[in-house]
Amino acid sequence: MRVRNSSPMIKIPYQTSHFNPPKGGGALDVKWPELVHAAVTYGKSSSCYHLSHPRHSMAEKRMRTHFLYACLRQNGFSVMPSELYTEMDATEKSFSSYFLGMTLTKLFAARLLDVPLLWHVSKSSQAISFSSGNSRPDLIGCGSNVNSWIVAEAKGRSGGFDGPALARAKDQSRMVNLINGLKPQYRVGCQAYFAPCLCFQLEDPPAERRATPATVEVSAALREYYSILPVLKESGTVVSLGRHEFMLLSDDTNGVTIGLPKSFDIQDSRLRFAVSKFASAPKPDCSLLEFVGNDGFYVRLDERWSEREMLKQPHRRE
Repeated sequence: MRVRNSSPMIKIPYQTSHFNPPKGGGALDVKWPELVHAAVTYGKSSSCYHLSHPRHSMAEKRMRTHFLYACLRQNGFSVMPSELYTEMDATEKSFSSYFLGMTLTKLFAARLLDVPLLWHVSKSSQAISFSSGNSRPDLIGCGSNVNSWIVAEAKGRSGGFDGPALARAKDQSRMVNLINGLKPQYRVGCQAYFAPCLCFQLEDPPAERRATPATVEVSAALREYYSILPVLKESGTVVSLGRHEFMLLSDDTNGVTIGLPKSFDIQDSRLRFAVSKFASAPKPDCSLLEFVGNDGFYVRLDERWSEREMLKQPHRRE
């Protein structure tokens, strides 16, 4: 059994407002594998594509991991933009900031709001449907008890905090009043920004009167979220971690290993309850380079992600 090291590697300052009860603020203690987990698990809508070509799901996770590795560096306990990030042109930086906004929204939804599952909303989604012609938020999330929902709009900025951008995010998050007939527990507008380190702000405004309902087909959404599962079942290595057996795949290119519990099955209608059960179950003892999320995903990083290497600019890392 590995010895748990609970010391944080990095801290992300954050502020919250208009939550009831209040969520407060401060700095979230985060390990690099937890940040990688957030980057590779905020869901995308193209479930049919991923299920038809499941290896593309792993390729997308590889891309997101590399993007995170290249854009950020560590400075003490703070997360700073890398030289590669600051030297991007405006279009590249806009996409990078959007990616960081989505990643931090997933991270804080899991840690502060008890929402382990988060889907990226798209007009092409076969799992999430809205009334025709209405504005849509970026993300819809499902809490650990499955019957609690959130709506989130994520923004990212390469510079300091942008108040008007957060206001637009809040307005977008207010456009849904019901999900599967239930009022969302939260409708959050979020923004990731650098001041000068990576920071996050989230606000939970009241619902918009013009808001419309959304429908989530839960089984399809779960197949989408766990679209990498067929590849893990086909090619993964089974390893015992604590009380659980995990199927793992390693990517030597990025130094990342990702996996899911062997017992997960996207054909099992009880999967949603398995997620709820796993969220409250004891997790394997983890080092600073390992993380197990409440959604069941396991992430392990190699020494390229150690504090010693992440203190360096990307082009100087071994």
